[in-house]
Amino acid sequence: MLLQRSPFSRNVWLTASLVVAMAVLFFAYASLESKVDQAYALRFRSVRLADELRLSSDELTRMVRSYVATGDYTYKKRFQDILAVRDGLQPRPLNYQQLYWNEQLERGVHFSTGPAISLLDLMRQAGFTEQEFEKLALAKTNSDGLTHLELAATALIEVPEQQTPDSRAKALAMVFDENYHQAKGRIMRPIADFTAMVEERTQREVQAAQDRASYLRYALTLCGVALLVLLVRTRWALRATLGGPLEEVHAHITRIGQGDLFTPIVLVPGREASVLGRLAQTQASLAHMDSERRRAQAERLESLRESQTLMEAINIYSIVSMTDPAGTITYANDMFSQVSGYSNAELVGQNHRMLNSRTQPAGYWETVWKTIASDHVWRGEVCNRAKDGSLYWVDARAAWCVCIWA
Repeated sequence: MLLQRSPFSRNVWLTASLVVAMAVLFFAYASLESKVDQAYALRFRSVRLADELRLSSDELTRMVRSYVATGDYTYKKRFQDILAVRDGLQPRPLNYQQLYWNEQLERGVHFSTGPAISLLDLMRQAGFTEQEFEKLALAKTNSDGLTHLELAATALIEVPEQQTPDSRAKALAMVFDENYHQAKGRIMRPIADFTAMVEERTQREVQAAQDRASYLRYALTLCGVALLVLLVRTRWALRATLGGPLEEVHAHITRIGQGDLFTPIVLVPGREASVLGRLAQTQASLAHMDSERRRAQAERLESLRESQTLMEAINIYSIVSMTDPAGTITYANDMFSQVSGYSNAELVGQNHRMLNSRTQPAGYWETVWKTIASDHVWRGEVCNRAKDGSLYWVDARAAWCVCIWA
């Protein structure tokens, strides 16, 4: 048979289900927040790679112009190192993303800090969209094209004996003229377009995640309010099921367990079927049973008192003995000892058959014991044998475990 759930049980299940739903919503919300963080992290990597391309191009310009202007081969060496790192021909120096690579080169940074990887490969691994990668690839291609121009400028002053004022002036013009600036612009415009595209995509992803997170926050808020309402209803249902506050029920159970069956349990009308109501019924039943037990005990005590009084009176005028169910004598009064000739010590512990004179007909004693065993009093004449062997007759009354010989 299916048991119908109580309001308290239903509310507990609803509360548990709501807690599980809130946990699922919270994990979903945390996942969306994580996506927002990932979008910002991708934006940071994107900007950093774009800056690396732009700044490496600026550093190459600075190095080539310094070399053309001074002829100092150190600038050319730094120019070549920057190109080698950017193209993945040399390992990247520690903190290579610093604004000015040249500063690290001037400090004598070693390039054995990790595997070499080109800037273009880093861009491919960054997770850009196809359009975003095309912009960076275009900027990298344009930067490589400008590098060819810069290498051509350095070639004009590469061999000292071929250097003339005109060749140096031509080399300087190549890295300062309008054509050079236009080539530089062709690098920076795709980078600016890339940055704008990444910014727009990041904002879209963040906004979409934030919108979904807002819905989840609303859902969590509603679940929180519903959970609060359910907790209140569960408390009311528990109180209705118990019939009162939990502390009161516990106090009554403790008192009953300690034997206090008479402190009244006050019930709110309509709560008779509650735990407290059932406890009150149990208390009343236990109190009634206890009263009946006390009454029976008092009646037995009174009966024992009456029996004791009777025995005291009988002891004066009658021969009395008591036996256990096996017929072993457990008590004999003084009159019994006088008539039988046995002392009390000789009688107690012996079987009552020691007094049998064997003068009664067959089946006589069987009838006596059947009468006694059926809780009836047997009465009749019995011929017993005294200690000296003499026979004596007594008018006997026998009940369960007690014999009175008149």
